Amino acid sequence: GINTFSRLVPSVPLRLSLPPRARASDQTQQLLSQYGRQTTFNTIVTTQGMNRSQAVGLFYELLVLKTNSAIDVEQTEPFGDITITEVRTG
Repeated sequence: GINTFSRLVPSVPLRLSLPPRARASDQTQQLLSQYGRQTTFNTIVTTQGMNRSQAVGLFYELLVLKTNSAIDVEQTEPFGDITITEVRTG
């Protein structure tokens, strides 16, 4: 139930909408390009030695890239790894 969920996830303020015309940083786009057309969130976080704060920042930027149709993401089970696939244009 909700009480169980609220014990698992700490209460943090959430930003529910992206700023107008949000875009991922060039640094994140370059980072993703190092992994080829497809990788996973956990692979990036682990191989880059990211701490929790850096992983959260990467996750946010992945949401921006997905919103802008630059990547596709798939998560096959709750709390499972996230597959990140580059979207090829043109």
